Amino acid sequence: MASNYKLSITRAAKQVDGLHGFALDQPQTSQTITDVELSGGRLRFFGWVLADEDGAVPSVYIKEAGQRHPLPLNTERPDVINTVLGQHAQAHPQLTCGFDHYLQLTADSAELCVVSNDQEHTLFTLSVEGSLKVLEGKDGWLFLDNDANDSVAQHTGKMALGLLSRWGWQRFFKQTQQLAQPFALMIAPSKETVYPQFYPIVKAGQAPIEQMLALAPADYPVVYPVSALANAAMRTFRKNDTHWSLPGASVASHQLLVTLGLGEHSRVFANDTYVERDVIGDLGNKLYPSALSAEVSLKGANYHPQVVYDNQLPNFGRALIVDNPDANSDHKLVMFASSSGYSMLHYLYRVFKRIIFVHSAGNVDKQLLQTLGGDFVVSQTNARFVIRAPKVGVSVKKLMQQKLRAETVSARATLLQKSQQQQQKHPDDSDIRVLHRLLANR
Repeated sequence: MASNYKLSITRAAKQVDGLHGFALDQPQTSQTITDVELSGGRLRFFGWVLADEDGAVPSVYIKEAGQRHPLPLNTERPDVINTVLGQHAQAHPQLTCGFDHYLQLTADSAELCVVSNDQEHTLFTLSVEGSLKVLEGKDGWLFLDNDANDSVAQHTGKMALGLLSRWGWQRFFKQTQQLAQPFALMIAPSKETVYPQFYPIVKAGQAPIEQMLALAPADYPVVYPVSALANAAMRTFRKNDTHWSLPGASVASHQLLVTLGLGEHSRVFANDTYVERDVIGDLGNKLYPSALSAEVSLKGANYHPQVVYDNQLPNFGRALIVDNPDANSDHKLVMFASSSGYSMLHYLYRVFKRIIFVHSAGNVDKQLLQTLGGDFVVSQTNARFVIRAPKVGVSVKKLMQQKLRAETVSARATLLQKSQQQQQKHPDDSDIRVLHRLLANR
């Protein structure tokens, strides 16, 4: 899957000795381009350079990663001669003042330069930026920056938990304590909290997550495993991703099971083995070239083959059911989760006979929960999300319908057809029937 980037282009010089003028028509600032285009030699450099009268033909080139890529003048630009010089273009000695070339970039920054009067001048600077800003920490660690939740401001204590959020959390605590099933709130810490030694900014003040935890009743079942993640034998966060690693998901799953009174079942994780491979995370994907890091994947345990239903909606509104007849217990878990919850399924599916997973960032649909039943309920969110309290009483059906409406007509039809096929494959499964009807708006 191609990654999208934006180009930032800045004019570095107003005038250059020996040049009458210059311009870069393409690429343009804020232009969107994919990594395939950047690395495949499909980035177009189109512009012009005019020398002073009787001046030497300027040498134009792109400089990046210690290399020079010549951009010889190869294009006639009668528009420039007519407009800039106010002269007739026909047979003009500088008619071929334009350059038009496609290049491959291997670094995230470059300069368009010219040699005029034996001096090198930078005309434009170019940088490649991802959709997310990335903080580069120590030893190759990458962290989230300039995100919608303002992670940096949260870490430095410059952002506080607002009054509405405080009230929302107090209401959430009260309502979840009234649920019929045993409940736990699982909060995935931010990686800079678990590994502050690699973070380039020093923590100062009380973060919103700390303010939120202080509001929780003393006996409230909240799991926020910073210490367990920080002291684990294996690295618990991916260096180039916002999410925890699989060993981190294992630690989190164990802590969750302990809180639910099922800690003995996590013994099944003790013999897990891992294999190392290079991967690109959601932060490494925002750099150009993409940043790789060595991470581990789990051997011999994978929840994906156990999925009996998946509505395949992207992110919010996604719902899936994981069945494992060989699980350690006959319990059924209903999990209202965020993206960090997916990796936990590799561990939890070995404990629970059935898991119903709803991507809702911890928001609980009480009506859906009453319909589905379940022996245990988990709300899972991320620490950087706590500035907005989750709710009990959201409508997962509305989430699904909003996501479905955002799809193209053909994509919508495909999603509904696949959901119906899964329901038809398991006609007597009431949980699948319920989730399919939510998607089909029945």
